[in-house]
Order: sequence, then structure tokens, then C-alpha cells
Amino acid sequence: MITQLRVIPAIVLIGLFAQAALAHSEAHQEECPESADAACPEGTTEHYVLHADEGDTRWFLGTLGTIKASSDQTGGALSLVEFICPPGFATPLHMHVDADEAFYVLEGTIRGLNGDQEWIAPAGSFVWLPRGIPHGFAVVGDENARVLTLVLPSGFDGFVRSVGDPAPERVLPPSFEPDVERLLAAAAQYGQEILGPLELPD
Repeated sequence: MITQLRVIPAIVLIGLFAQAALAHSEAHQEECPESADAACPEGTTEHYVLHADEGDTRWFLGTLGTIKASSDQTGGALSLVEFICPPGFATPLHMHVDADEAFYVLEGTIRGLNGDQEWIAPAGSFVWLPRGIPHGFAVVGDENARVLTLVLPSGFDGFVRSVGDPAPERVLPPSFEPDVERLLAAAAQYGQEILGPLELPD
């Protein structure tokens, strides 16, 4: 019964992915009509499958991030990155100027802010974060959190590649000091604003 209940949110999430991709595709077709003279590489995609141990894996700000869907793979529709975040990890308070973000929590628990709204999301939770609103999250408890991060439209995968380094193995990175200039430059390039440290209410 527990397994069946966990499948239901996953089905809902897959449906959201499909609707977002379809909306992007339809909008793109309107902007890019069929013509012998018109080249429209964006929106043209091919089927692919990535298994659990596959994808471009990065050490990203103290987490292990695996890019499962990139701009190139989805024709610009979306980015999907799986993150493993250690206890004590927190994102900065930040904002996506022209993209919506969502989390699906596979393992562990995260707690965050969306504007002045506080939220908490244990395993099995889905979190929607509209564009233009400051937000961030932190890992709750003593266990790693494993989170799928969906960003629409795509571009977040480029941010992860710009800020993160290729992971030599699929484990969490050692302790590190963030390269703030690199982070801010990538954020500006990919439509994000870094607003400062995340301060959650006690």
C-alpha cells in the first residue's frame, strides 16, 4: 500500500512535465512555422533514457548534482537535475527572473521560504516556486536529502555546469569554499539574482 501511495505523486509529477513540455512545444511552433527557409533547431528533440547512474554529474555548491534533462535534450522546454544534499546544506536566498522552479523530494526533508511563506517538504512532497519570488531551502535533520529540481523553461542545467565541477565519482564533495564571483557571474548569465543568505524562522 505504501509503495502504491508513493506512485501517485510521481504520476502527477510526470503529468506536469508532459503538460509543460507540450505547452512549450505549441508556443514554439507558433513562433517558428514550417518553412523551407526557416531553421528551428530549438524544440526538436529525440527520445532518450537515463538510468539511475547516468547523467552529467557535478559537485555543485556542496551537493552532488546529476543533470537528467538539459536544454539541448528537451528543446529548451525544461531542465531537470537530481541533487543529493547533505545535512546542514542550505541554498542562498535567490530568485529566478524568468523561470518557474519545482522540487520533488525523493528522500529526506527540506524546509524553505517562498517570499514570506514558510514551507516544509518531507519525502514524497512536491513544491512549486513561481518565478519572480525570492526563495530558498535547507536540509532538515541528520540525513541526506535527494531532490529532483525542475526548472521551466530550461537553462538551469547551464547554471549547474557553470558553477559546478565534474564529479570524479558519484559521492558528495569534500568541504569547500564557494567561489562567489563565479556564482554571481553564472547567476547573472542564467537569469537568477542571489539575494543573500537564507534566514529561516526559528
